[in-house]
Amino acid sequence: MVGYSRLMGFDEAGTAQRLREHQAAMAPIVADAGGRIFKTMGDGVMIEFPSVVAAVECALRIQALMAERSADTAPDRRMLYRIGVNLGDVLIEGDDMLGDGVNVAARLEALAEPGGIYLSEDAWRHVQGKVDITAEDIGPQKLKNIVRPVRVFRVAPTADGRGEPASTALPLPERPSIAVLPFQNMSGDPEQEYFSDGITADIITDLSKVSGLFVIARNSAFAYKGRTASIRDVCRELGVAHVLEGTVRKVANRVRVTTELIDGATGGHLWAERYDRELLDVFAVQDELTREIVAALKVRLTPDERARMGAGEIENIEAYDLVLRATEQHYRYTREGNAEAQPLIEQALAMTPDYARAHALLANNYLQVANNGWASDTGRMLDLAYEAACKAVALDSALALAHHAKGYVALWRRQFDEAIAEIDMAVKLGPNDAASHSIRAMILAWSGDPIEALRSVETAFRHDPLRSLSLFNAGLANYEAGHYEEALAILQRGVVRRPDFMPMFAYLAVTLVQLGRRDEARQAIVRLREINPAISQEWARRVTPYRDPAKLDRFVAALAEAGLPA
Repeated sequence: MVGYSRLMGFDEAGTAQRLREHQAAMAPIVADAGGRIFKTMGDGVMIEFPSVVAAVECALRIQALMAERSADTAPDRRMLYRIGVNLGDVLIEGDDMLGDGVNVAARLEALAEPGGIYLSEDAWRHVQGKVDITAEDIGPQKLKNIVRPVRVFRVAPTADGRGEPASTALPLPERPSIAVLPFQNMSGDPEQEYFSDGITADIITDLSKVSGLFVIARNSAFAYKGRTASIRDVCRELGVAHVLEGTVRKVANRVRVTTELIDGATGGHLWAERYDRELLDVFAVQDELTREIVAALKVRLTPDERARMGAGEIENIEAYDLVLRATEQHYRYTREGNAEAQPLIEQALAMTPDYARAHALLANNYLQVANNGWASDTGRMLDLAYEAACKAVALDSALALAHHAKGYVALWRRQFDEAIAEIDMAVKLGPNDAASHSIRAMILAWSGDPIEALRSVETAFRHDPLRSLSLFNAGLANYEAGHYEEALAILQRGVVRRPDFMPMFAYLAVTLVQLGRRDEARQAIVRLREINPAISQEWARRVTPYRDPAKLDRFVAALAEAGLPA
């Protein structure tokens, strides 16, 4: 169970009673699956089953039961469970069950997020195709006291930054909703993949400007790239009513775009179109396509949205192509990708010095260098990033990406009021942009408003339900709000996704300190120093942008307690 100590602190007698009631409700499900409750351990249960299929089906039913029983409970009082499932030999000694089979299951449970289920590779291999689930391969994991890395599969994603359990299907938003799946590259040249991806991302960006629409973020939509999934499953997993699919064929100076708008409930086509144009007309194609979708979904544009639709386009198709290539490299989030993006952006700006989108991308690229310690002079990188972001805003005040970049850079320059104002403008201009909501959560958490930060995390996670974004910011917001169990679950998943991201390990360490798990906190610091041996308390104090000096002192003190040297 997640947050047992915190809940006992709120209400010891009531928590103990509810725990007994929940375990009593689980008992018939376990018995029905042929399982045996071998041992209860306060806030945990060890159960053995005759088959892995039975174990996973039971786990799914338990999580569904807990979601139902917690639905009317205040979020900070909900009892959420993590479940780990493994297949392996065990040894019975008296009233205890021992062996690697048990240890791996326990470590998988600790790794899972609240409301989630994690399977070992052996378990997944035995249930694949036999249980109606999908699982995300999160790769080999080094588990505590387990000699060999264990490949782990994740089932049942959670629904928001507080660790709420997800239902089988996400509820539909009140307004018309859509996911734009990655357009297929039909050019016959794999090197043109960036172009079809760029067209897809631009359509998502254009639709995200429409307040009357609900749009899934690029990262969750692109999780389906190269996958075979039914439209109904996509809509169920992402919580939308409609899907846009398409193809892009770019040959010489011509481009052909075909699109289909599909109803997720019926699979019927609501609208389809083919655009066969000169390459120079690609912006007009995007504009027309966006307007057609808005019309097909019967969404009314505000006057400002109508004016912004199609704005910010440039005439230089070569510069646009360079920016698409640079964007692909930048969002690899690697030092190599960043280095490849830089000259592409500079070439685009040499051709079109007034290209606001290129200046915004340049700002983000400089900031990426500064945040990851890839430059000898971090201050100089931040100055260059701020200069580029200001230029982008000056050139196009209606470009959400420009305000996003300026707000993000302002945070790291400790210009907190400006950071909040700029990111709020980015959210206003792109109300469906998960990235802006996520960065808003980061800015607000470090500025001293973690409760509002959590609201931004929830919005970001709903637009990005497959959790491609926001894990660090969600962990940060929960840590600052004092929700340490929730923060821990999110950050544990975050370090799996981004194993070289230093802030993730730093906040994992301080969260473990707050929970009294100092041995694990020291392990997080060991990993942090493996990434950067020069890491220190002085570094943390210098780079972490807390508005309140007292909170910065508390953060650094927790790092010191976890073993980070001065």
